[in-house]
Amino acid sequence: MTTPSLARHYEQLAFDRAIREGRALAEALDFNLGDSLLELNCGAGVLTDILAKMVGMRGDVLGLDPLALRISMAQQISRRNLRFQVGSPTDLRRFPAGCFHAIVFASGFHKLADKATPLAELRRILKPGGRLGIVTPSADRPHPVDAVKKLVFGRAPFSAHPLPAEAEEFPVGQGELATLLDGAGFAGYTIDALPDVAVYASADAAIEAAQARSWGRFLDHLPPHLHFSAREEIRAGLERLRLVEGIRHDGLTLQAVAVAPGQAEPPAALG
Repeated sequence: MTTPSLARHYEQLAFDRAIREGRALAEALDFNLGDSLLELNCGAGVLTDILAKMVGMRGDVLGLDPLALRISMAQQISRRNLRFQVGSPTDLRRFPAGCFHAIVFASGFHKLADKATPLAELRRILKPGGRLGIVTPSADRPHPVDAVKKLVFGRAPFSAHPLPAEAEEFPVGQGELATLLDGAGFAGYTIDALPDVAVYASADAAIEAAQARSWGRFLDHLPPHLHFSAREEIRAGLERLRLVEGIRHDGLTLQAVAVAPGQAEPPAALG
């Protein structure tokens, strides 16, 4: 089982990476002073706070997260142009059409089983010429731990304990993401496949990295008495992938910027 100290360790590793990727996405979206922004799956609001600084006090930033605990943490951040609400990317009916200049979706896109419906809704609530930014792991190059884990979890006795819905992942490749953005009605988009390369000295090191990505919970769906044997089988599968340099992951992270149809508003003047 994951101890509280390990959970904090894994959370910090995942958090640091999420902030790096979120900052890069924000720069690619090229916000204007005074813009109205929405961040989906905002967590404790650290990136949301950065976005609020980028748009200035004339702007407005709303962070949504499905977990009330995270929103209560985010609401400790005090900034006049920053708000937080409990909400999910799968239910955006509260928002009228054309109410955001930009939407940041830097975490959790790969957790959506149905991506087409939320993408159409995101396009709907963007202003004409508004921009949607997505960061998501590419299905084209799965992490070696994920590949081995899928094989192990498909065998008895582990197969008797399927992953809960909230733990399932549905990553897409670059071509599938392009098809989804086309189908949602965006006027144009760019999708950059950014290298995500890692070499692990051992199977344990690779498992540690996977634990960080899942905030230490990647075996939590199994009963405690199966944790050790599952980890050992995953370790053995990874060792079979070891090269001279170690266990290598030549992964990709997709960074997409999509533009809603219509003419964008001119940027706010400085001063």
